[in-house]
Amino acid sequence: MDSLSVLYDRGTVPTILVALETFNGRTLAAGDIDSGSDRTLIPVEFLGELGLKTSDLKKTQTRGLAASGGQFDTWSTPGIAVTGQIEVTAGSGFRPWGPVFKLRPYFADTESLLLGQLDFFAAFDVHFVNATSGPIFELCPRVQQIKGP
Repeated sequence: MDSLSVLYDRGTVPTILVALETFNGRTLAAGDIDSGSDRTLIPVEFLGELGLKTSDLKKTQTRGLAASGGQFDTWSTPGIAVTGQIEVTAGSGFRPWGPVFKLRPYFADTESLLLGQLDFFAAFDVHFVNATSGPIFELCPRVQQIKGP
């Protein structure tokens, strides 16, 4: 499969549209490509769209570390598979691109979806290029396609 190159504005966090899916729900969200995040963090506000309830969450022993130095609580969803797939612009809508990848996310009371090292960066080689036209990130799939939840 070919790579995907995305131009982004200098001084901003690179983002990509991702379809998140569980056995019971699906949502599209812009995710920040965050090489400093150990794992993907999904905002708890997405629970309903993913067909999940707060009772599906189990508080983790690991606290999240904010870039500002603070800490925050995180939750996992034991036994509930969460997958992702990149969506790219196609005409007036979107189409899937690349493999479906398994996420091992934590949920947190955060504003943004953060795509982290343990799962997103395991599915793609991520290259950041400082091109004359502006910064670009390039994604090259590393895994074989898997079935969704």
